[in-house]
Amino acid sequence: MRKTNNLKSKTSIITKCILKKSMLFVLILSISLTVFASDNIVINQVLYDPMDTESGGEAVELYNPTNSSIDISGYILRTETSEADATISGGTIIQAYSYYLIADSGWSGSRDNLSWPEADHEEAITMTNTDSGIAIVDLTDSIIDAVGWGDSAGIESGLYEGTPAESISPGYSLKRVLEDTDNNSLDFAASLPEFHNSQYQADENESEQEENATMLTLQLNITSSAPVINEISISPDDNPDQEYTQILPLPGQVRELTLSIEITDDDGIETLQNINAIVRHPDGFSQDVSLINTQNISSVTGIYEGIFEQWFYFENGDYSVEITASDYTASTIANQVFEVLELTAVSLDTAYISFSDSKLGDFSTVEGDELFGTDKLTLMNTGNTVIDLGIYGSDLQDGDKHIAVNNIMFSFDNDFSSSQSGILSNELQIRETALQPEEYSYVPISFRLYVPTTTLPGSYASAINLIGMCN
Repeated sequence: MRKTNNLKSKTSIITKCILKKSMLFVLILSISLTVFASDNIVINQVLYDPMDTESGGEAVELYNPTNSSIDISGYILRTETSEADATISGGTIIQAYSYYLIADSGWSGSRDNLSWPEADHEEAITMTNTDSGIAIVDLTDSIIDAVGWGDSAGIESGLYEGTPAESISPGYSLKRVLEDTDNNSLDFAASLPEFHNSQYQADENESEQEENATMLTLQLNITSSAPVINEISISPDDNPDQEYTQILPLPGQVRELTLSIEITDDDGIETLQNINAIVRHPDGFSQDVSLINTQNISSVTGIYEGIFEQWFYFENGDYSVEITASDYTASTIANQVFEVLELTAVSLDTAYISFSDSKLGDFSTVEGDELFGTDKLTLMNTGNTVIDLGIYGSDLQDGDKHIAVNNIMFSFDNDFSSSQSGILSNELQIRETALQPEEYSYVPISFRLYVPTTTLPGSYASAINLIGMCN
């Protein structure tokens, strides 16, 4: 269905960082669009491995994506440890488009971040950190929704949907990023926790009334015989439930968007002489779009379409499309706004590094470069935001033998003495790389290993985590 160029309001969209993992490097970044199409409550967010404490730090956020209130009295939270790990009190109702926060007993004082809201329901719950899952079950013992993480072979049936989501690092939550497709690996991604309780909806509605005051500006120059621009649409639309068109870039790729215009001219569609389209970017750049007549609905109304490109690094924000339609006697101009959403994404050109020439009491170095696709490690900004880089790792191990992680140095500029370098540890370190959103935006990643003289022979392995962070 096309979106008309009537006055429209801009709707805020929550965007979080995309999880991308490899066998060695774990890139925890994302941005995504949450669109719900469920007829019941869904699990919206799960914090199963808090940073500070497992006792009082775990939480499950429910969401009602429907336009009606839902009574969840007596619903239970099922986990690997208990068929009824938590039971919702009688008389509990989640209002339309509202949240409900279930947390472990002690949440009020033990949660990782005291700025997070109080839970609607506190009860002693236990969620396993590895190969596990949870489910919300109604009074008829029917599973309403479930999410699992890790290897499905180790998860109890009914505690995940499709393929479980990948396990994530302590302190991160699994956050729903897509409508309920019944596939956890697609529906959930790692995110910095941002919880809501049942009070959140009422507060947000008040603020959104002001936020939604931004409307589409429609300009028409009309005479008795001038063309009339009836509809303007841009597809694909990543948020079709909203009138305000929103586009999510594809990481590292160019996306083709289709511009479609319906025009009526009472003098006859054949009298149209010139139809132009210009896409104007927030930074002042503009794109001309060639339009062709693809369909005549009647003798006076026709459809004109054209394709334009949206590169991943194009600036996020409000774009405008200006349409000019002219016949023999007059011209009509119409403008429509669409939004390009923020995207934070990176890619690595290799998932493994090897110190093949390591010797006792000596240093060995693996250097990166700024040529994506070589055998040297390179990170590329494939989104449209400025990003900094964080890094942490674990000891090199071979059975019960190990080399401490602080024997490894890292560098984001091939200079181990610069401010972009440091000694690796199991604690997150952040470097202000300010990697720009550009077509060729690269950072070389280098590592230097010292092998202590007391090291026993063996084949050692470690995992190094790289985290892209919105600047």
